[in-house]
Amino acid sequence: MADTRERDLVLLTEGSARFDAVLDLKRPTRVRIEATGPLAQLQSAATVTEIWTLLPGKDYSEGNGIILRLPGMVVDVLAPPAHLKTEATNSVEVTANVAKMCGCPIGEKTPWLVDRYSVEARLYEAGGELLQVVPLDYTGAHSQFSGAVPVPGSGAYEIIVTAFDPVHRYH
Repeated sequence: MADTRERDLVLLTEGSARFDAVLDLKRPTRVRIEATGPLAQLQSAATVTEIWTLLPGKDYSEGNGIILRLPGMVVDVLAPPAHLKTEATNSVEVTANVAKMCGCPIGEKTPWLVDRYSVEARLYEAGGELLQVVPLDYTGAHSQFSGAVPVPGSGAYEIIVTAFDPVHRYH
């Protein structure tokens, strides 16, 4: 991942995700190609769509084929559990697993370095206003971020964890 790629380099590897189809086209045809994923992490799912004009008799599977890139990050809140009810607490410990959409981990010794990403917990009144944004710190374990989110008192609150990549401007 750290090496520069040469032009027209074939990225397809054994075991890469792919979809094969045979279309019996009589004339150039505009098609809409769409992918949604990851299906195992629907809270982070993204959908990408491309419009192509396909030509009759041409093989689009050579080389890399048609590549759809799902942007974003997979954010999975590990703690606290949903519908947490606490007694007399001033803060809630939030832990999240944050990975690239491809499943690649973020870490200190991975191609996806920790300092590149901004991971935050946002505290809202339930269904209402933003109360606070708390940066989550890297725990030292691949893709794991955590921090204490101050809670102003008893009541119902929402915590939304976000991750942002300022280089590619996606979350």
